[in-house]
Amino acid sequence: MLAVVYFLLWQQLDPTQPGPVPTAPLLGDSWSLFLMVLKTCLMLGFVAALAFITLRFLPRFVGIQLDNQIMKVVARYPLEPQKSLYIVEVPGKHLLLGVSQERIELISELESNVVREKIDSVALEQASKPSFGTNAVKEFSKYLRR
Repeated sequence: MLAVVYFLLWQQLDPTQPGPVPTAPLLGDSWSLFLMVLKTCLMLGFVAALAFITLRFLPRFVGIQLDNQIMKVVARYPLEPQKSLYIVEVPGKHLLLGVSQERIELISELESNVVREKIDSVALEQASKPSFGTNAVKEFSKYLRR
Protein backbone atom coordinates (compact mmCIF):
# COMPACT_ATOMS: atom_id res chain seq x y z
CA MET A 1 0.00 0.00 0.00
CA LEU A 2 2.80 2.39 0.95
CA ALA A 3 4.57 1.59 -2.30
CA VAL A 4 1.47 2.51 -4.31
CA VAL A 5 1.09 5.84 -2.50
CA TYR A 6 4.78 6.58 -2.93
CA PHE A 7 4.59 5.72 -6.64
CA LEU A 8 1.58 8.00 -7.13
CA LEU A 9 3.29 10.88 -5.35
CA TRP A 10 6.50 10.33 -7.29
CA GLN A 11 4.82 10.06 -10.68
CA GLN A 12 2.61 13.15 -10.71
CA LEU A 13 1.25 14.00 -14.10
CA ASP A 14 2.56 17.18 -15.69
CA PRO A 15 -0.32 19.25 -17.14
CA THR A 16 2.01 21.05 -19.57
CA GLN A 17 2.82 17.86 -21.44
CA PRO A 18 0.50 17.02 -24.32
CA GLY A 19 -1.45 13.91 -23.69
CA PRO A 20 -4.70 12.28 -24.60
CA VAL A 21 -6.46 13.62 -21.50
CA PRO A 22 -5.06 16.66 -19.71
CA THR A 23 -5.19 16.09 -15.98
CA ALA A 24 -4.20 18.16 -12.98
CA PRO A 25 -1.49 17.11 -10.52
CA LEU A 26 -2.67 14.69 -7.87
CA LEU A 27 -2.16 17.00 -4.91
CA GLY A 28 -1.93 20.41 -6.56
CA ASP A 29 0.95 22.86 -6.89
CA SER A 30 0.95 23.88 -3.22
CA TRP A 31 2.29 20.45 -2.29
CA SER A 32 5.25 20.48 -4.69
CA LEU A 33 7.80 21.80 -2.15
CA PHE A 34 6.55 19.35 0.46
CA LEU A 35 6.87 16.49 -2.02
CA MET A 36 10.42 17.50 -2.94
CA VAL A 37 11.41 17.58 0.73
CA LEU A 38 9.67 14.26 1.33
CA LYS A 39 11.46 12.66 -1.63
CA THR A 40 14.80 14.04 -0.42
CA CYS A 41 14.26 12.72 3.11
CA LEU A 42 13.23 9.29 1.82
CA MET A 43 16.29 9.09 -0.43
CA LEU A 44 18.57 10.26 2.38
CA GLY A 45 17.11 7.59 4.65
CA PHE A 46 17.59 4.98 1.94
CA VAL A 47 21.24 5.97 1.40
CA ALA A 48 21.91 5.99 5.17
CA ALA A 49 20.32 2.54 5.55
CA LEU A 50 22.33 1.24 2.61
CA ALA A 51 25.57 2.63 4.08
CA PHE A 52 24.78 1.09 7.47
CA ILE A 53 24.03 -2.31 5.98
CA THR A 54 27.16 -2.17 3.82
CA LEU A 55 29.46 -1.24 6.71
CA ARG A 56 27.81 -3.69 9.10
CA PHE A 57 27.60 -6.81 6.97
CA LEU A 58 30.11 -6.43 4.11
CA PRO A 59 33.18 -7.39 6.19
CA ARG A 60 31.47 -10.67 7.10
CA PHE A 61 30.80 -11.55 3.47
CA VAL A 62 34.31 -10.61 2.36
CA GLY A 63 35.89 -12.50 5.25
CA ILE A 64 37.41 -9.62 7.19
CA GLN A 65 37.26 -10.14 10.93
CA LEU A 66 37.38 -6.87 12.80
CA ASP A 67 36.76 -8.13 16.33
CA ASN A 68 39.29 -10.97 16.63
CA GLN A 69 42.54 -9.18 15.99
CA ILE A 70 45.88 -10.70 16.89
CA MET A 71 47.50 -7.36 17.69
CA LYS A 72 45.99 -4.53 19.69
CA VAL A 73 47.28 -0.99 20.21
CA VAL A 74 47.05 -0.43 23.96
CA ALA A 75 48.39 3.13 24.16
CA ARG A 76 49.84 5.88 21.99
CA TYR A 77 52.05 8.75 23.14
CA PRO A 78 52.75 11.41 20.48
CA LEU A 79 56.23 12.93 20.66
CA GLU A 80 56.25 15.17 17.58
CA PRO A 81 53.89 15.56 14.62
CA GLN A 82 55.37 12.53 12.81
CA LYS A 83 56.82 10.57 15.75
CA SER A 84 55.02 8.52 18.39
CA LEU A 85 55.49 5.75 20.92
CA TYR A 86 53.06 2.83 20.85
CA ILE A 87 52.43 0.03 23.31
CA VAL A 88 51.19 -2.93 21.29
CA GLU A 89 49.78 -6.12 22.76
CA VAL A 90 50.53 -9.36 20.94
CA PRO A 91 49.70 -12.79 22.34
CA GLY A 92 51.66 -13.07 25.59
CA LYS A 93 53.70 -9.86 25.17
CA HIS A 94 53.54 -6.10 25.29
CA LEU A 95 55.93 -4.26 22.98
CA LEU A 96 57.07 -0.64 23.06
CA LEU A 97 57.44 0.61 19.48
CA GLY A 98 58.92 3.84 18.18
CA VAL A 99 57.10 4.95 15.06
CA SER A 100 58.20 7.69 12.68
CA GLN A 101 57.30 8.50 9.11
CA GLU A 102 60.27 6.54 7.80
CA ARG A 103 60.26 3.42 9.98
CA ILE A 104 59.02 1.45 12.98
CA GLU A 105 61.49 0.27 15.62
CA LEU A 106 61.13 -2.13 18.53
CA ILE A 107 62.40 -0.27 21.58
CA SER A 108 61.66 -2.77 24.30
CA GLU A 109 59.55 -5.70 25.41
CA LEU A 110 57.48 -4.82 28.47
CA GLU A 111 56.23 -7.04 31.26
CA SER A 112 52.59 -7.82 30.51
CA ASN A 113 51.38 -7.91 34.11
CA VAL A 114 52.88 -4.47 34.88
CA VAL A 115 51.29 -2.96 31.77
CA ARG A 116 47.87 -4.43 32.61
CA GLU A 117 48.06 -3.14 36.19
CA LYS A 118 49.00 0.34 34.98
CA ILE A 119 46.19 0.39 32.42
CA ASP A 120 43.69 -0.68 35.07
CA SER A 121 44.90 1.97 37.53
CA VAL A 122 44.72 4.73 34.89
CA ALA A 123 41.20 3.64 33.92
CA LEU A 124 40.16 3.68 37.58
CA GLU A 125 41.60 7.19 38.07
CA GLN A 126 39.82 8.52 35.01
CA ALA A 127 36.54 7.00 36.13
CA SER A 128 36.81 8.62 39.57
CA LYS A 129 37.76 12.10 38.26
CA PRO A 130 34.97 14.36 37.04
CA SER A 131 35.20 14.82 33.32
CA PHE A 132 35.83 18.11 31.58
CA GLY A 133 32.35 18.05 30.12
CA THR A 134 30.59 18.14 33.47
CA ASN A 135 32.72 21.07 34.68
CA ALA A 136 32.15 22.94 31.45
CA VAL A 137 28.39 22.50 31.75
CA LYS A 138 28.43 23.76 35.35
CA GLU A 139 30.50 26.81 34.43
CA PHE A 140 28.28 27.58 31.46
CA SER A 141 25.19 27.31 33.67
CA LYS A 142 26.71 29.79 36.12
CA TYR A 143 27.46 32.15 33.22
CA LEU A 144 23.88 31.94 31.95
CA ARG A 145 22.43 32.68 35.41
CA ARG A 146 24.24 36.05 35.58
